Amino acid sequence: MDYYVVINGQKQGPFDIIAIIKKVKTRQIAPDTLVADAANGNFMPATSFPEIATLLEEQVGINKASQMKEKRVLRLRKVLADGVDLWVRNVIGFTVGFATILIVAFALNGGLKKIQIFADYPSIGNYIISLLATTLYLLFFGYILNAKRSKAFSFEQTFIEVKKGLIPLGILSAIFSLYTIAFGVNQLVGLVSVVVLLFVVTMFSFVPFLIVDTSLGLGGAAKQSLKKVMGMGADNFGVILALIAINLVVALAPAFIDKNFFIFGLFLSMPITVSSLAYIYDELFA
Repeated sequence: MDYYVVINGQKQGPFDIIAIIKKVKTRQIAPDTLVADAANGNFMPATSFPEIATLLEEQVGINKASQMKEKRVLRLRKVLADGVDLWVRNVIGFTVGFATILIVAFALNGGLKKIQIFADYPSIGNYIISLLATTLYLLFFGYILNAKRSKAFSFEQTFIEVKKGLIPLGILSAIFSLYTIAFGVNQLVGLVSVVVLLFVVTMFSFVPFLIVDTSLGLGGAAKQSLKKVMGMGADNFGVILALIAINLVVALAPAFIDKNFFIFGLFLSMPITVSSLAYIYDELFA
């Protein structure tokens, strides 16, 4: 059987299983590089294929294979520079996509305010708005990843990614949006929940990419993201944590001047942050 492999963000192949093992041995690819059995198939970590996993264990050895993966060291300045560069090169598409999400969120906010129960309990309305906006935003990760890989926009591909990611990313958004309920209790609880959310988002920051880019479901993607983040070393973890923290600060800072400026902060920070994460994703999972 022949396989296709993602190398430096590009699908390459076909390769037979021996060629894949040789590439692992010579450090051209990592043991958990994304692989599929067809050019348009579902890409999963190579070790997810029993026949590849068996040969890796026999020919390379699981322990040795994990040690052979070149330790990639992330640099915050370069990660941010790559994110800004991608945002600038795709500013029209990113602006249209993110503006659409904001318009939908504002429209929903205006509609919910007219309903008495949401006027009496605004935290519930905020949760629903956050759930919808976050789900749309996580689905937007797929477009940003394709833009990073210089793939032309395709309505068909977008439909496939939305269909595949809508439910699992909706569930993930429901978890991420719980901080809005915490703010409904009091501001201190809300701020503590934001700190907790910062770590949660860091641990599972690659889940949206894995869901739209592979055949993994929410559980498998969460497991792979957690495994990668936990095994990347303190320095690399610090880079991702700092990246997400900077995103949070840039998004919130304008709101201290005027709460209406919050959207301006989001508009600047969010696309750049996800663009940077797209580069990190291809660097760590390619």
